[in-house]
Amino acid sequence: MMYNQFGFFHIMTLVCSILTPFLLWLILRNKKDLTKRIILGVFAFVGIGMLVYEFFRDGRILYDLPLHLCSLNGLLIPFVLIFKNKRLGNMLMLWSFGALGALIFNFEVDMLPISDPACWTYFVPHYVQLTIPLSMGLLKIFEIDYKTIPSTLLFTVIAYTIVHIINKIFAAVDPALATNYMFSVHHQNNVFLLFMWNICPYEYFYMFLMLPLILILLIIIYFNQFIKIIISTNKRKKK
Repeated sequence: MMYNQFGFFHIMTLVCSILTPFLLWLILRNKKDLTKRIILGVFAFVGIGMLVYEFFRDGRILYDLPLHLCSLNGLLIPFVLIFKNKRLGNMLMLWSFGALGALIFNFEVDMLPISDPACWTYFVPHYVQLTIPLSMGLLKIFEIDYKTIPSTLLFTVIAYTIVHIINKIFAAVDPALATNYMFSVHHQNNVFLLFMWNICPYEYFYMFLMLPLILILLIIIYFNQFIKIIISTNKRKKK
């Protein structure tokens, strides 16, 4: 069986990834807080373990540093589980949709047999990076709060900028060592990123065209809170 784009296995992984947060919520919602965090922590460290394995697997250490948004997400999950940090947790909920994008546009492993370790070192970390932040929010490991949106956007831009600078430093030291973490330098033939690149063919800046999508995702994440604000505002106006 192949991990080909929108083939049977690919679709099954997407369905599994999307359903997992809701299944974990159903299973764990009445459990003690510590139990929830331990179980989610097991998922988190499996994802990190796969990242570490991939880091050493092919000997291309420079190109497997955890500097993509998804990798940073995976590394930060344990800190949210331990410290229940609200700002960090809300930020990872937004970042988790980046993992969903990676699972949908799986070009890096397209057409590989599922027996190839590369399929699993790609799927498992992204699966964890999508499902666990959303599960933490559903299970109230941290408070979902729309007031964290400014810090989420600020920290995301800062992280993206720092990673772009790292990409440029590697390229300046030796062009043969050029990296493209967070895709800040080039679209790498990703269909979605290529669309933005065609509109704004400038490295670093083209990714800011993702802002409308980010705003839509934030509306989805905080939909209930925004509805409550609208209802409350209308009630005050009527008074």
